Amino acid sequence: MNNSDIIYGIFAFFGENQEFTTERIRIHNAFYKLAEDNEFKGLFSDITFSTSEEYHKSVEIDQCIDNLILSRLITANNPDLVKYQISPGFYKYYHDNAEKFFPEKRELVKKISKNLYSLVGK
Repeated sequence: MNNSDIIYGIFAFFGENQEFTTERIRIHNAFYKLAEDNEFKGLFSDITFSTSEEYHKSVEIDQCIDNLILSRLITANNPDLVKYQISPGFYKYYHDNAEKFFPEKRELVKKISKNLYSLVGK
């Protein structure tokens, strides 16, 4: 289990075709908020957040989002590019293979995903 797998899984578990904001500041701050929650702290222990900027930027989260965009696993197909959308294949792959990426943590990743989606979804 590595940082990227956890971050990818969190996004994938938003659900097939679900939309969420493209505002990176909002995404970073939402991840930071969850990383500070004692229930989820263990999954985020290797992800670093800047505290010297106006928001809690994470290079690891930015890299994951960029990789998902470049591989077209998330897209911004709306005319004003304010929402990303989860591709069906991305959701299905993580849904079907979650045990390989985060053994024994599937339900926790799904719970984090639900919490993050409530902060950055539509």
